[in-house]
Amino acid sequence: MGRYLKCPKCKSTNVEEVSEKKKVSITKGLIGGALLGPLGAAAGALNGKKKHSFHCNDCGYLFEEKV
Repeated sequence: MGRYLKCPKCKSTNVEEVSEKKKVSITKGLIGGALLGPLGAAAGALNGKKKHSFHCNDCGYLFEEKV
């Protein structure tokens, strides 16, 4: 059974994704650069965390979740 995303304000499951943000990881970039050079630095930096923004269609609340 899948995990349903709920609005933290009204607990509704009637939510939709509105955007995705990707965070660049400086630490992973430095480690990748030390191990594999410039290519490893680029790959490590781009392997950051993703946050998704959601909008509740029932109460209008906007919130972010790591998915």
